[in-house]
This record gives sequence, structure tokens and C-alpha cells, in this order.
Amino acid sequence: MREEIAAFSIAFIASAIMISIPYMLLSFKGIPISNKVPAQRIALELGAINTAFMLSRTLASWWGGKPKAGSALISLGTLGVLLSWNFPTLALSRALQGLGSGFIWPSIEMGAAKRGTKGLVQLNASSNLGFSLGSIFAGAVLGWPKEPVIFVLPLTAIPFFVKKNEVKGKLSKKGRKVMRLLYAVAFLNGLALGMRGPIFSAYVLQYVSASPLIFSAVGGVPGLVTLTVSLLVAGRIDLMSASKKLHLSSVLKAFQSIVLIIIAFVRDPLTLIALLTLGRLGAMLSVSASKAAQAQLSSGTREFGRRQSMFGLGNAIGPIIGGALYKYTEALGIPGSYDLILIALMGLASSFLLWKASSASR
Repeated sequence: MREEIAAFSIAFIASAIMISIPYMLLSFKGIPISNKVPAQRIALELGAINTAFMLSRTLASWWGGKPKAGSALISLGTLGVLLSWNFPTLALSRALQGLGSGFIWPSIEMGAAKRGTKGLVQLNASSNLGFSLGSIFAGAVLGWPKEPVIFVLPLTAIPFFVKKNEVKGKLSKKGRKVMRLLYAVAFLNGLALGMRGPIFSAYVLQYVSASPLIFSAVGGVPGLVTLTVSLLVAGRIDLMSASKKLHLSSVLKAFQSIVLIIIAFVRDPLTLIALLTLGRLGAMLSVSASKAAQAQLSSGTREFGRRQSMFGLGNAIGPIIGGALYKYTEALGIPGSYDLILIALMGLASSFLLWKASSASR
């Protein structure tokens, strides 16, 4: 259970800070907060900060399994965010947080893997709950950009209680073939999610609403709904064979991609929240199903770490690409939200690879 608590706290801290960062960047540039803001002016910075976090997290994961060092870096990075006074200091602080997350996460995931698929599903649920509640909390207390960071700073003490976990196992020939496809899926998903971060934040601030309450609700409410549903459905998914789990994952990923194409044209916050809920439900169940299938194909957790590394690599380079793409699209006079269509196409490519993995696992 300590892994779930640590995952919850790390996600809560990360999401609360993510809500604060756009407003911090606006304040650094002297841009006042109104109902709509020129978000294209901070799109590149948003992308660079997300890249700094994910790239440092990916690099640290190669030397993961150091929970104490990771916890210390998360604490130091969070304090740095609080004390930052410009873009470089904010980016450096986020990079320290990324290093900390990379060092600690393998131990968290390995500890959950010892309890089987149920443990991994509970870990994913705890992380998503932390992300959703952290987002909503930050929007509720955000009176000035750094206020949420003050409140979450004490939570950085929780990851210090994570133990170092070691799990070993072997992978069959069929399993190795499937894993190669899943590594490609992980990279594509990471790249798409990384690009989506700055694009989606800028799109909401520019075309939907710059209200902190609405901005945080868009990030938090869909996660709470999908969290409940995914926990109810996870048990049924676990009864399927590995091949059927991967096939279901492919279908759900395609569904999420179609929803994202529709979102590109949405300008109403309530409609956006409803569609995001459907899309995130598809995404969460898709990931849960593919990881459950992976657990059936391998008794070890080394593959989980490698899959996370591939995801992290894509996620590290995605934000800066997404931020630059949004700014370029806007410069052409095209709404930056249309960039979400490209991300949806990448999701459809992931769906195809998952279908291939399903066939390979039979």
C-alpha cells in the first residue's frame, strides 16, 4: 500500500504544479490574467519545461531503484519551483523533479508488480486519483501563481517511505515479440502525450477559458470519473486472455483517438469535459488492458521499466515539438487546437500496433 500512497502524492504534487506553471510563465512576462490570454506567447516555454521534466525523468530511469535519492530530488525540485524567479530557474527546478521521479518510480512499480496485475491496476488508479485531485485543488486555491506549490511542498516527505524493490523474471520468445511492439506503442504514446501537454494547455487558455477554476476542472474532473469506472471494469478485463486484452486495448485506443479529433473543434468547457472523460476512459482502460496482458506474458518487471523508458523518451521530446507546432500553426492563422488531430493520428498508429501485438500473442 505504501507504493500507492507514494504514487498518489507524487502525482498530486506534479499536477498541482502543472496548473501553476502557465500562470507563472504569464507573470514572468508581465501578461495579466483575463478571460482569454495570448497563450502562444508561452507555448514554447511550456513545451521546454515539460521536456526538461520528462527528459531528466527518462535518463534517471536507467539508474532507477534509488527511492531515497529520488525523494530528495523531488523535494529539492519542488522547493526550487517555489523560489523560481524566471523561466530558466523554473525549468531547472522541473528537471530536478524529473530526476527524482525517474530514480524512485522503478521501485514503486516493482513493489506493485509483486502483488500481480491487481497491484499494478491499483497503482495506476492511485496515480490518476492524485493527478485529478491535485489539478482540482490547485485551481481552487490559486490566488497567485505559486500558492499551490506552498501547499504541496509538505507532501514531498511521503515518497521517502518507499522501499527499494527487486523483481526478476524471464520472457518467452512469443513474449519478446509482443514486447517489441509494445515498446513502439509506448514511444508513440509518450510522444503523443508529450506533444499534447503544451498544445492542450494553450488551447484551453486561448479558446475555452483562462479561468483557473475551469482550467483545473478540465484537467481534474475527467480523471475522477474514469478512475471509478476503470476500477469497476478492471476485474472483468483481468479474466481475458493476453491476446484478447491486447485486442481490447487496440479498440479503446482507436476510440480515444476519434474523441480527440472531435475535441479539436470544441470551444465550450462543459462539452470539453464530457469528451475528455470519454477519451480518458478509453486511454486508461487501454493502458490497463495492455499492461495486464504484459504481466501474463512476463513474470518479471524489467520489461515494465523498459516500456516506461520508451514512453519517457517520447514524452521527453514531445513537449518542445508540441509547443513549437502550436506557435507555428497559430502564426499561419490556423487554430492551434487543430494540432490535436495530428496527435489523434498517432493514437491510431498505436492502435494498429496493439492489434499486431494481439495477433503475435496468440
